[in-house]
Order: sequence, then C-alpha cells, then structure tokens
Amino acid sequence: MLWRYIENDSVPASLGLATDEYLADTHIPDHSNYGHILRLYTYRDHCVVLGRFQDAESEVNLPECKRLGVEVNRRITGGGTIIMGRNQLGVAIIIPPGGANGSRKNNVHFSTRKIFEDYARGIIEALSLLGIQSEFRQKNDILVKGKKIAGLAACVQENGNALFHASILLDIDTRLMASVLKIPFEKISDKEITEVDDRLTTVNRESKEKVTIDKLKRFLKTGFENAFQMKLHNILLTDSEISGIKTLERKRYLTDEWIYQKSLISSETTAVRKKTKAGMINVHMAVMNNVIKDIIITGDFFSTTEFVSALERRLRWKAIDREVIAKVIKGTWSFSPDSILELNPEILTDCILEGGNSPRKKLRN
Repeated sequence: MLWRYIENDSVPASLGLATDEYLADTHIPDHSNYGHILRLYTYRDHCVVLGRFQDAESEVNLPECKRLGVEVNRRITGGGTIIMGRNQLGVAIIIPPGGANGSRKNNVHFSTRKIFEDYARGIIEALSLLGIQSEFRQKNDILVKGKKIAGLAACVQENGNALFHASILLDIDTRLMASVLKIPFEKISDKEITEVDDRLTTVNRESKEKVTIDKLKRFLKTGFENAFQMKLHNILLTDSEISGIKTLERKRYLTDEWIYQKSLISSETTAVRKKTKAGMINVHMAVMNNVIKDIIITGDFFSTTEFVSALERRLRWKAIDREVIAKVIKGTWSFSPDSILELNPEILTDCILEGGNSPRKKLRN
C-alpha cells in the first residue's frame, strides 16, 4: 500500500490550513492505491490556531497577538487552541472512506473516536523509535508520563473523507503561549508558568539526545510506515492544486468572517461556561421575555458544522423551559447521526437554562 507524502515548512497558517481543507475536499483515491495523504509541516513563527467551534475573543488575547505579530486563524477540525511555529510539527492526514481498516462509517460518534485511536498509532510508534514511550488518552491527547506531548483533532467531510490533525511539541515557549492564549491567570508569574509546564512536555525534554525538526519528520515518516505497513511516496502539489488552495485561502482563511466568527451576539448576551467530558462548552445567549432570541454554542468539542448550526437554529425563539429545551435538544440529537462527541444532552440543557435564567451574566470560569 502506498500513501502520498507532502512536506511544507514555515508557511503561513492561512495557506497551510487551506491546503488541508482543499486536499480533504478534492482527494479521490486513485488506481495506484494512493489512498491516504500524509502531510508534515511547520508554520511560520508564530501563529495561534483555533478549533472549529471556538470563540476567538474568549480564547485568544487578540491585542497581544497583534502587538507581537502572531497570526490568528481557524481550522476546520474541532478541539482546542494551539500555538504553532518552527518547533511544533504539524501532522495532517487525508483519510478516504474506509479509513485504516476499511470499516469507518460516516458518523462522528464512531469515526472521530476511531480516527484518533487508529492514527495516533503512527505518532506513538515514531516517539517510541526516539526512545519516548507514550500513550493515547481519551479524548484527544497523546501523553508521556501523564503530560501532553501532542494534541489531536479530526473532522469528516461531506465527501466521506476525514481529516486528522496533530500537533507535536518538539519545543514550546510557555511564556509566549500564556501571553497570547487566555489562560485564566490574572498575572503571568513564574509559578503559573511552571504550572503550565507541569501539564505539558516536549520531545526534547523526553529525548536523551537533541532532536531537530528534520529528525522528528524522519521518525514520523518511519513511524507511520511501520504502524500502517505502507510506503510513503513523495508527490508534490500540482499547479492545479496550488491554484485551488490559494483560491480557498483568499475566500476563507484570509477573511475575518472565518477567523473571528462566533463572537458574542450583543451587549445583552449572557454566557455559561462549563467543562465537560466532551470539552469546554460555552453557551452565549440573547434572551427576550424568557425566549431565546439568539444562541451560539462554542467550545473545544468535536462535532460537525451542520449539527451545531441545526441545534442553534432550532433553539432560537424557544421558551426558557426545561421541557421545551430538552425536547429540542433530544430531537436534534436523534434526527442527526452527528452530534457533539461525548456530550450528555442533559448537560447542554442545564447550561441553556442557567444562561436563560441569569440575564446579563458575565462569562464564568
């Protein structure tokens, strides 16, 4: 079995993210058995990449990013905000229908979890070759001795292809990360930086020898070849692909509408923030006469745009009443095969009722 291999270094996040989406939307497995595409890349120092359903103003210190010249963008896969640059190796895999073993169904409850389990194996194998023992941990992290060394994300496109994302920490500037992300610190102190460091680790902290980004790429290539018993074949982007990618970059990834979407609706918005098994759930609401005038659901969860949009649409103009809200949420869950991975619908009902009964409430931490 052969996989196509693409490598990019120091590209703007806008161009790199457009590349992944374009390939996921246009890739058709050919008769040469190039079923998968593996892309390894670094982004230009430094950039912040939001998860698909996150709110930029809630997650990122936008004035500080502007001051430091840190690019902000948004990917099509779910999950949380990450810092990318020359010392964070990005992994993107375009997965055709059937996935690693030919049995993947087009269902986010099944496929997102299965994609993580299947394709984390290549990263775990690569780290093992470097002498670093790691493990995949639900919902979307690879850990070394309980510390995060890589984060995973995924989504399934309408054509049945899936996109797997991973960010592997070769090194990390924790102070920069704390200054541009809205980590809940009133003041960034050395103690608080240490607390962040205690939750993360890097390849160079765990390896006995200094690892360069090029060396890490080589081990990643070998790790995936070993894990999937295949060979990578280097096939550069064609002129036609480059043209399509740049068009998508202009239309989506260079627009404020894409990057800064899901901002708060108005000054009358109330918000509830709750940490759940699915990730952080933020419910922003505008309520008038005990009726939901508008609602936006954001967070670092995994779902599909279609499901979240449908849920928001069906909740608008509904009364703040447990029976009414629960019926809408239950109906949307049962109507669609896609939902919010690992989320109990009752928790979302509780969040909406809390927000609806707390007008002008500030965002809770």
